[in-house]
Amino acid sequence: MKVVIIAGGKGTRIASVNSEIPKAMIEQIHKNVAAVELKSMYEAIIYYLRVPYFPAWKDLIEKQLKQSIEQSDVIERFFPNSQTLDDEGNVVGTMGFERSKSIQVHRMVRAALLYHLVCLFERLGEHTLDFSEQMFYKMLAECKPSFVEEDRVQVWAKAYNSYFNGDMVKAGHLLMPQVEHALHNLLEEIVEDVTKLDQEVQKEPTLSGILTQLKPYCNPTLYDEINMFLIDGNDVNYRNKLLHGLMWSMDMLRYGHYLFYVANLLYFKGKDFLKIGES
Repeated sequence: MKVVIIAGGKGTRIASVNSEIPKAMIEQIHKNVAAVELKSMYEAIIYYLRVPYFPAWKDLIEKQLKQSIEQSDVIERFFPNSQTLDDEGNVVGTMGFERSKSIQVHRMVRAALLYHLVCLFERLGEHTLDFSEQMFYKMLAECKPSFVEEDRVQVWAKAYNSYFNGDMVKAGHLLMPQVEHALHNLLEEIVEDVTKLDQEVQKEPTLSGILTQLKPYCNPTLYDEINMFLIDGNDVNYRNKLLHGLMWSMDMLRYGHYLFYVANLLYFKGKDFLKIGES
């Protein structure tokens, strides 16, 4: 399933959406977006925070996964492991049968979520809202979580300004390092010694290492999705492809909406980000 997005500055729009996304989800998205009325960018940020993230779809994900496994044919089950190849034919990931099915379900839900985000972005474009980097800086500074340093707020503000100006490429390149560093700092607040200060050489952990250490403190559904989206070679692998120059331009534009959404949740939810979806 895929969402096809024609992107170009503020002209980002949806060209088509694969019908495999559940019709009920699409109808609910249209209903939610149609009700959006904005008077300020502050309200726009609140709407982004209200878009349900993966843990809200936990029951659907489990149901779809069970159904996908039950309906799989004998050939799929006969080959317990599969490989993921990049555009040049290199093996970038391996996965078992159930893992492959889990990734398929995540892609379906992610496609619906991305559709929601782009619909919302289009809706924002119908409103004439004043915003600037300085305005975003003031807003972000007032709501700064403990795991974001004060001197990083300006970078976040530049990213927000770029995103709402429709420059997803610039916003993504600004946001990804900040999201990774914020997760590092968040982990440090939980376990204290992340860089092993008692060792002769202190090395910063990779994002994979950070997420692995955060896993015990995360909602499991949220952890799986963040891992699949950012660093799993079998799925989007956004962080690694972006920072190594391996991502196609259209994917930068498309997934720029998704990264912003995740980054916004992390920033404004603070430590509660890890437990999104839990009562």
